[in-house]
This record gives sequence, structure tokens and C-alpha cells, in this order.
Amino acid sequence: MKYKEHRMQLWDQDIPQLMESAPTGTVTIQTKLGPMTGKINYLDEDYRKKVLTFYNIPFAKPPVGELRFAKPVPYGSWTGTLNATEIGNQCMQYDPMSQIPGVESTEDCLYLNIYAPNNVSGSVKKPVMVWIHGGGFVIGSAYAYDSSTLALQGDVIVVTIQYRLGIFGFFSLGKNGALGNYGLWDQMLALEWVQQNIESFGGDPSSVTIFGESAGGASVSLLALIPQNKNRFHRVIAQSGTMAAPWAITNATEASYAIGELMGCSKALLTSEFVKCMRNSDANTLLYRSLGYSNRNPNFINYVPEIGPVVDGELIKASPTYLMKTFSSEEYKFFSSLDFMTGTVKSDGNVYLLVMTEAFQRHYGINVTTGISTDQFCSIFVSPISEDLFKNNSLVSKEICNKYQVKNNVSEQSRQMVNFFTDVFFAYPAFESLSSHSQNNIQSSTFHYVFELDVQSFLFSSPPVWYIGPGHADELGLIFPFYPLSGQGKSVSAAVMRYWTNFAKRGNPNDPSLPDWTVYDNQKQAYLAINANQFTAMKYKERDMQFWEQDIPRLMDTTPTGTITIPTKLGSMTVGMEL
Repeated sequence: MKYKEHRMQLWDQDIPQLMESAPTGTVTIQTKLGPMTGKINYLDEDYRKKVLTFYNIPFAKPPVGELRFAKPVPYGSWTGTLNATEIGNQCMQYDPMSQIPGVESTEDCLYLNIYAPNNVSGSVKKPVMVWIHGGGFVIGSAYAYDSSTLALQGDVIVVTIQYRLGIFGFFSLGKNGALGNYGLWDQMLALEWVQQNIESFGGDPSSVTIFGESAGGASVSLLALIPQNKNRFHRVIAQSGTMAAPWAITNATEASYAIGELMGCSKALLTSEFVKCMRNSDANTLLYRSLGYSNRNPNFINYVPEIGPVVDGELIKASPTYLMKTFSSEEYKFFSSLDFMTGTVKSDGNVYLLVMTEAFQRHYGINVTTGISTDQFCSIFVSPISEDLFKNNSLVSKEICNKYQVKNNVSEQSRQMVNFFTDVFFAYPAFESLSSHSQNNIQSSTFHYVFELDVQSFLFSSPPVWYIGPGHADELGLIFPFYPLSGQGKSVSAAVMRYWTNFAKRGNPNDPSLPDWTVYDNQKQAYLAINANQFTAMKYKERDMQFWEQDIPRLMDTTPTGTITIPTKLGSMTVGMEL
């Protein structure tokens, strides 16, 4: 398969062509923090459609030195006129296949970009949409998402923000002084900056919607469980990722100590000394050591990121699924007060094909291009996931295998494996968050969508043997048109942008020009099928959702257990035993 073929073409050909053909000018505005010069981008040849763009606006001081592995500190004002006409650098990461030309990875990366349609007005305030990018909490950049078209067509202010990634954003020792979640703190400070300053750009701080995809979807829904964020935003759109996803919370503490050992920072050190040792480490060396840790076993797939958000007792006080289902908690009260939209792409699970390296395939004797057998599906994929997510329960593993197996048909088995990945990592977590949010909720709205339109792939094109529909992140090309659209793609893109921006304006995506999108409740479970002809349907994958909601927990509850005492050199030990 051609890895990220379309993304390579995007940065190689499409973006340079757009940059060369788009007429521009500059504009200087006065903000509370000082004057700023941005760009005027005209999106048509007769200079009628324009978007003011302001790039590389600092919202936090560079997180270096004592600020590495610490909460971000507001940047404050600047001297002179800030040049906001050129894109800046991205946060520390290594992803050579999607590197943006001219953009470097650096710790000094806490910047945001603003897209304002037409003119900045002091009297008319526009709704604000803040985009948080995805990338598994280890890669991604705000600059990859040109929001000019979305801002202009929806008549909204769009802000794209950056946050620390990988070991730099989610280093955690699980102790005071190194609790972690610094990337989430970055997001929160950026949202605070928006509250304090967006009026200078014609934005309405009382109407802010946060939206994101994949790790960005998990981020925005985690932020919706943090009561400290009250009044920072009012609506949430979580695309292909929610707080209920098994990968939304990680075991970053184990990874942080292990990476520290690779850097020569002994685990035996006091917490403060360990942190000091890591702060004194060279940034590039730290990045590559963390990559070495992640790639230490080429025969293993990281179904869940090894470093990312953690339950820290401060921002995230307990398991997100527990918090969102505890209706008396302050976390749930805040979540339920927000208008909430979430959804998935039909074949979200195809993203896991990307991490099946050549070494992994050689080790297990499989070929991604030609597909897998039922035996390979059950032993190589279901078993380790059951071990990680379901306490190595053999009954659960067997039940999953039985449900998603297609014997003697490699093509169908391969497609069913994509369905399995989609259900367990994306579709069911979305279902959980929708069910929780809409439970007896009369103060805010809930909406569900499923993206089903065949479009140009954003990440990569699945081999035919795996293909069941659009894959992970494919909807992004319709919200942020990275490449020229035509026909169905162009019309559906216009509809999707209108639904999204309508929701941002009033918590309801509908208007008379669009097919009706019915609000979600736990009885009808309505969702919008986004394809060539958008329409409301009911109870998406009903039996599959029941399997994960009812059948698997029932097996976990009814599996008989006991204890056994075994002798050791130091005495005896009693352990649990599955019977």
C-alpha cells in the first residue's frame, strides 16, 4: 500500500498550487496584548471572499528549562507589532511521512492560529470554533488544518491550537511535582487565551465550540469532564474519539520512568531529582529515546498509546467512563451542561493497519495486502486486546472471536477485523458517551453522526481486501478542504461544514436548507448518515453495540474466580485465579 500517499501529494503539489494562486494582502489590528499584523487571503478571483489569517500567536511562554514538564505559563503581551503572517513550528515529534515543508519540530511551539471571515468587527461578534488536532498524542500540527473555507462558509471564527506531544506533553510520574497531562493544560490555557482575547478578532467568547478528531476528539471530551473549564467553552464536537475510548487514558508513568532510564535518569532518584535530570536532557535526544522505547518490540502493536493523558487526581480524578456515568459528580454535571456531538467514520478501525509494520508481519507470517485468516485474527489480534482490556478473560476472548470470525474467507475475515477495531476503539466508545450525555438531559442537546461517503483517503488507501468504506480521518478533507473537491464530495463538504457551524452557533446543526438531523436520545438513538444523501437513521449497529454494552460485561461478571496459594522463596502468595 502507498503509505499516506494523498497526504504526500497534499504537501507536495496541492498546497503549493493554492499558495501560488491565492492573492493576499496584510492587515494590522489592535489587540489587548498589542498590535498584530496578519494576512488577507482571498478565496476567489474577483476578491470578494476574503479571510483574515493570524498565524503563530503565542499563548504561553516557551515550555523549556524549568517549564519543561510543568503547567504552561501565559505569554502575556509583546513589544512592537507581532508579525502573524507566517506559519511557525510544530511541537516536538517525529513523523517524516507527513512533515510539513518549512515547519520544524521544537519545544517552543505553544502557538495558535486564527481565521476570521471578511472583516474584524467591533459590533458583530461571531461564534468561535477551536480545533484540537489528532495524532495519537504524539504527532500533529495546528498548521496542517487551514480553516479559511470553514470560517468563510460558516461565518465563524476558527482557532487552531497546538499542545505539547509525547513525552514532552504527557510525562508523568504519578506523583506531586510530575502529575502529567501538560498537553491538556496547554489546551486549557489556549482556551483561556481565547476567552480573554477573541473579541479583538470579532469573536464571541460566550459562544465557543471545541472540536477535534481522534486524539483531538478524546481531548475535547476529556476537557468536557473537567469542571474548571466552565465558561471556557459551551459546545463539543468529538470526531472519531471520545473520553470513553480505551486509548484515551494511558499508562504514561511506566513509559516515563522507562524513557528516563534510557536517558540515564535512575528510577531510584527522588521525584524532584528525576524530573531535574529529565529537564536537563537534550530535547532531540529525549525525543529519539522515547521513539526507541515505543519501537522496542517490533512484533507488538500498541493498540493503546503508551504515553498520553492519565488519571492524575487533579484534572482527571478518576476513570473518564466512571465520571461520565456518575450522574451526581461535578464532572458529569459540567459534561451534561454542554451541547455534545460525536460520531465515527464507517471504517475508523483501518487506522490499525498502519501500525502493522513489515517486521510485525514477518514475525507472524501475515501479509496485510492479502489479508488474514480466522486463526490469525483470533490468536494475533483478539487475544492481546482481551488481555489488555478484559483482564485476559478467556471467555471474553472466545466470544469476541466467535462474533467477528468468518471462516474460510480471508477477504471477509479481514473486513470483519476492521469492523472489530472500529467497534471496540471508536463506535462503542461514541455510543457510551452519547448514552451518558443524553440520560435524562433536558438542558443541552446530543447529536450522533456516522460518516459513510467514499472520498479521497486522508491517511492511506486500504487494500481492497480490507475495504468496507471510508477510513479513519477521511472526513477531515470535507471539513478542511485539503484538495479540490467536485461532485458529491463538494456538495457533502458544504453540507457538513454547514451542520458543524450551525451546531457551533446554536447547539443545533439543522436549518431549512439541510436534510433533518434528529436529536439523539436513548430510546430512538437517532444518527445522521453522512453520505451522498444525508438522512436520519436509528440505532446504529444496534446488535454490535448490545454486544459490547451487555454481553461482554455479563461475561466479565459471571466468570467464576477463586484463589490459589503458591509457595515462593520468600514465603507464600495468594493470587486470583480464573476458573
